[in-house]
Amino acid sequence: MTQSKDGNGHQEEYDPEVEFRYLDADVWVKTDAEGNQDVAYTQDVLEALEEDEESDSEDD
Repeated sequence: MTQSKDGNGHQEEYDPEVEFRYLDADVWVKTDAEGNQDVAYTQDVLEALEEDEESDSEDD
């Protein structure tokens, strides 16, 4: 997750490329930046979080 600051030192609103919404018992709804929705499972969410953490650590 990357957040940047504008010229006034305020953080810009976080706008994820992919958003997950919990549906029920290990089932999530995955929504991409274009608004496309697909079924995802907890393992998919965990992998996306790991990838996001790795990309954040590379940016430092």
